[in-house]
Amino acid sequence: MTERSDPLVRLLERWPLRFRLPDLMERLAGDADPPEHAELARAALMGLARGLGERGAFEAIVKAGRFHVAEAVMLDASDTLKSQALASPAKLVESARAGRRQQLLQRLDELAGSAERAGLDLTYDRQALVALADRSWPDAERRLAELAQDLGERVEAKRSDLRKRIDAFGTADGDWAAACSALVENGQWQSVEQLLAHPEDRLSGPATVPRLPHWAGKESAETLLRWHLTAAGDALPAFQSWASQPGSPENELFLAYDRLREGGNESAAAFADALERFLGLEPGARTVHPVEGGYLTTLNGLFGEPGTEIFRPTGTVDLFVGEPERRTLPELQKLGPHVAVGPALGPEARAGRADCALITLDDLIGLGRLRSKRSAVLLRTVGEWWPLAAFTGGSPAELAERLGAPGERWARLSWIVDLTGLGDLALTAALAFETALEPALVHLYLEFLAESRMRTPSMDNVLRPQLAAAVASALLEPLAGSAAGEAAFWALLAAAPPGDPVNEEDLVLEMALACDDSELERFFPAGLAELSTVPLVERTGTSLQFRECGALILLAEQSDDLLTAALDRLSEAGEAAPDPMGTWREETNAALAADPHGVTDIGELVKRLAAEAASLNSKVMIEVEVGSGILVAASDLPLRATLRELLRNAFDALGEGGGTVRFAARTVRKDVIISVQDTGPGVDYPGSEHLIFRRGEGNRPAADGEGLYLARRLAGEFGGELLLASATDGHPVYVGAHFDLILPLADAE
Repeated sequence: MTERSDPLVRLLERWPLRFRLPDLMERLAGDADPPEHAELARAALMGLARGLGERGAFEAIVKAGRFHVAEAVMLDASDTLKSQALASPAKLVESARAGRRQQLLQRLDELAGSAERAGLDLTYDRQALVALADRSWPDAERRLAELAQDLGERVEAKRSDLRKRIDAFGTADGDWAAACSALVENGQWQSVEQLLAHPEDRLSGPATVPRLPHWAGKESAETLLRWHLTAAGDALPAFQSWASQPGSPENELFLAYDRLREGGNESAAAFADALERFLGLEPGARTVHPVEGGYLTTLNGLFGEPGTEIFRPTGTVDLFVGEPERRTLPELQKLGPHVAVGPALGPEARAGRADCALITLDDLIGLGRLRSKRSAVLLRTVGEWWPLAAFTGGSPAELAERLGAPGERWARLSWIVDLTGLGDLALTAALAFETALEPALVHLYLEFLAESRMRTPSMDNVLRPQLAAAVASALLEPLAGSAAGEAAFWALLAAAPPGDPVNEEDLVLEMALACDDSELERFFPAGLAELSTVPLVERTGTSLQFRECGALILLAEQSDDLLTAALDRLSEAGEAAPDPMGTWREETNAALAADPHGVTDIGELVKRLAAEAASLNSKVMIEVEVGSGILVAASDLPLRATLRELLRNAFDALGEGGGTVRFAARTVRKDVIISVQDTGPGVDYPGSEHLIFRRGEGNRPAADGEGLYLARRLAGEFGGELLLASATDGHPVYVGAHFDLILPLADAE
């Protein structure tokens, strides 16, 4: 230990018994100079009272996590400790230190999780805290307590703020307010923010649809039906609020159900008509087909609630009416989701999700008490028994179509979650945060929830760990196994949290730092280009970012390791990355279906494409004479696909020998003209240059006859024009083809 100026301290630091007094050793190793005499005396007395030997005192110091004290003891009393037959003191200290370090990191992760769920920042110096724990666990524990207290105070302040915001909407908002409050209590505050961002749910959608009423007494549905249809003197007083009036749609529905006991197609038709009237429609002409065990007809009005018609545009479903003795649901092939009813078909006939969903007498009794939203309640009743595909379409692509445009997805997802019986608005909000409403991820989560039968689970504790691999697979699917593309994906996730943009140069640096093989760096630009095909990735100029998405949180924690793995795979396989020009054509096909309207900085786009193209062939030089800040009236994807097809054409022309491709720009009135020239052999169509834009008319061995046709077609989509400016036919001076892409300036629109 360091020599102190205080005589008492110097005496105690030489006192042989000090090694038996852990509290005294702690004071002597402290930062105070000199330590308070009273503190030293108290520590010595406490140590003497404990009656420990040198070994026991050392172990007590280590157990308490005072590792700096233990190291001081090892330095001053190594011979004493060895004589006590203590197993390697250094190993004992390091083992305990490693355990405390793990405990620290676990506590920090728990605090970070609490902060993340609350949408709050947790700021601390992780490296400094680890160093503090390596020195003194009690000091690190105090710092953890301070962090926890500060976070707890901020959490409580936010909880109070959220409650006030919910209360400001009033208490008459039923399911919406209940869902908000439940999420607040569960700490799922990003999900609460999702709900508060959609206050229209209070006035429309599933939150306004009442739950199916259920009779609270012990009486059977048959008894309740008898009370509805007869003036039974034994009806309970509580039934008065349930009783249907003769001639009302609900009373007529009960009469029609009672007639089903007679059997026959007329009874089946009468019931279907009565049910449609009950749902608010006037029945039209009806056809009833006899089938095994009953009759098959149709039912209209089930999808009558606004917002539900997207799931069955025709509004019609098949209705099976069972004969009086039919006790099992039919197996009617190729009908798709349909409904069934029958006097002998009780709840026991249900056996999980199937195309045939049963409407029981209990359901009808409950429906009869409703005065509004009847079709939505009935659809909810049968929907939870239909396959999930009845509402999702059965694939991510079908679900994307049903979810519609980004602005429609929240409302439509809320209907899917509700009608499938998976949950309520609380689950919708949780899913919206978790998936960013990306159809591929929404489909994945819905399928998992349907199979696991979870209702409003904790996303971070339950779903994220179970679905992490599936989420990664869904997001990486467009990359088709490209290690370069996957490396770019993990680099972006490692470089910044979702929502924060990262410059392409920084991403290249991120990959280079994780890569031992500098030869792989030539594949990085192509990998970055492929990110445009990945869901959740957004590009603005030369920056990329992930949309904020809860499902990415766990993946981000693994991104460093997964980036290394992708780079190793790229290196070990000697992968030259999939031919980017092959992916270009896929992007062209996608661009044909994309919205062509938008604004793009053509200079930034050309520079980005030039860098990408230069990495493909070292023998091709790309010259760019297009400045930044030229805004054209075309969206990024179609314009990028057009220029890539022109680049592909130039590369085909140059072949293995290489050459030069030049981009230049000039403004003419309200247009900008982008010239793309190459030093290839030119266009070999003397007098018939227009043929090169025809489909299948490629005039070079490497060409497929599609590129220029598609490029001109895309140009027309966003109001541009593609022209062949010159065709040399072997001219000794003007070498190569020259195309002009004419684009409308954005400020000219």
